[in-house]
Amino acid sequence: MFYICNRLREGCHILSATTGRLKDMLEKHQISLTKVKYFVLDQADQMFGKSFELDICKLETLGLPSKHERFTFMFSATFSDEIRILAQHFIRDNYISLVVGKLDAANEDIIQTIEKVPNTFKKDRLFQLLEQNLKSERCLIFVETTRTADYISIQQFTNGICQILVATSVVARGLDFPLVDYVINYDLPNSIDIYIHRIGRTGRAGHLGRSISFFDPDRNSDRKTARDLISKLSEVVGQVVPEFLKRYVDDPYYIFSCDGYGVRNINITHFKANGFGNQN
Repeated sequence: MFYICNRLREGCHILSATTGRLKDMLEKHQISLTKVKYFVLDQADQMFGKSFELDICKLETLGLPSKHERFTFMFSATFSDEIRILAQHFIRDNYISLVVGKLDAANEDIIQTIEKVPNTFKKDRLFQLLEQNLKSERCLIFVETTRTADYISIQQFTNGICQILVATSVVARGLDFPLVDYVINYDLPNSIDIYIHRIGRTGRAGHLGRSISFFDPDRNSDRKTARDLISKLSEVVGQVVPEFLKRYVDDPYYIFSCDGYGVRNINITHFKANGFGNQN
């Protein structure tokens, strides 16, 4: 921190910072933003959530030029209506919105598969996929908690030394892992926006990607996400919506019966409650 402060006293043309640390340095008069011409917010939808919005407002009281005196750029793969309303406070009235692909939609270069897999069968199904189908593929596996994830160096995964990385949603945003073949949602996130960001780690820069998500019918958050999953799958031409998923939208009290979990055949061996085997 001391080294950074010394460098900043010399001045700079480009400064990258978190809002909290930047606010702290401004309050200590270690830096001035009065001459800022371009203000960039990456992962902008996150910036207007939780306490970040208050931090951004505070920057304006600490010397950041007003929205009429600066150029403001916001980048994000997802932008809900609520976030867009909040963002208007920080941009000019005649702002320009540039959308690459479809707003809040999944990348069309990703083949998405949703499998019905109860929690007690998840580990077996994952090992089956890794052993039979994904031996030579670079695979990013998302879990809900750090307790579930075994530590593997992110640096080793980025460099290609490790072919498999198990991680939480912390790495779902802002990190570019080259040529990830598969994303597996071992635990589905409770937000469709996080789902979009997670699977967006594959299918990058024109490459075809694949995602496999384990839908646990006994998990309340999974059932609540069913409607949004169907909506996102339906937006992509050629993407199949699993029939079992529709049941949780039509009947929220639907009781799960162990009649098989495979829903879409992309040369992946389907998993059944009574054992493993190919489904024709």
